Order: sequence, then C-alpha cells, then structure tokens
Amino acid sequence: PPATGGPPEPALEIVAQGRHAEGARDYAAQKVRRVMDLVDEPVLHARVKLDVAPDPAVERPALAQATLDVNGRLVRAHVAARTLREAIDLLEERLRTQVEHRAERQKALRRLAPGVRPGQWRHGAPRTERPRWFDRPRDEREVVRRKTFALEELTLDEAAFDLEALDADFYLFRELATGRDAVLHR
Repeated sequence: PPATGGPPEPALEIVAQGRHAEGARDYAAQKVRRVMDLVDEPVLHARVKLDVAPDPAVERPALAQATLDVNGRLVRAHVAARTLREAIDLLEERLRTQVEHRAERQKALRRLAPGVRPGQWRHGAPRTERPRWFDRPRDEREVVRRKTFALEELTLDEAAFDLEALDADFYLFRELATGRDAVLHR
C-alpha cells in the first residue's frame, strides 16, 4: 500500500514465456503501472503476458498483451514487435490510448445520461439493465448458436502449446497415443 494510507495498489500479474521474456518483467511492470496511474476509476486487476517466439523466421516474434480490469470492465491491448522492449513500449502506448478512449466515452455517457427517460433510447445512452435469464416455455426455445470443435490428433505437448497460443482456459483434442478424446485445462 502507498505510504499516504490510500487504497492498495492493484494486483499486477506478469506472465513471461520464453527465455528472453523473463528479463523484461520489471520494465513491463513499470510501463503498465504508469498507465494504471492515469485511470480515474479503480483498477481491480492487471495482467500482462510477454512472449518471444523461438522461430527466427517470424518477422515480429515479441508479443505483449495487457488486460486491465477497470471497475469491472476490461481494457485490452495486444502488440507484436521485433524486440520485447519495443513490444512493451508499443503496449504502453496502445494501452494508454485504450484507457483515454474509455475515459472520454465514460465522460460522454455521463453527459448524456440525465436527459434519457425510462423507456427512451438515445445513441450513447447507458445500457438498459436486462435480466440475464428469461425462462421461456420449452416449445418456444431454439438453438441460436452452435460451436463445434474439429478434434485433431495431437500429442499432449502439442495440445499444451495450442492452449497457450490460443490463451484459452481449456483445449479439446484427440490424443495421438490412445486415439481417445481428451481435454487439457488450466
């Protein structure tokens, strides 16, 4: 916590992958904290992901991603560059732009909000609160979206690589050794 007795600093999680990414943790933390200081609302959590592709044929192998949880809303930035330091600098710039854009939008919404009456809609007005679930009778229900997975036969290491590359929480695949369906999750 700061010495002034103010609110504690938000959690900053840095995930560094690849041997070159480890040394850039402090630099990334410094840059992202600088952007977090610009935010007027509480930053509940921040996550930075750094990675350097080992393939020398990749034109921009250094990747930097940041996600800020600003009072329950996510602000994201993702960049690629030739070096990790350059990627972190670009990430700071992109994240700063995202944060400034969000602040301008919030300001515009506050300015518009008083003139909107219940049941009325205006461009830029805050969203109407809607229930997350409507209990529709069975005969009126319909499938509006389906997601399917083409299961590839992969080794466990290949599946783990794909899971990380997609930045997903789980990955469905068919295991090469057994031919059985499998799921890999964090």
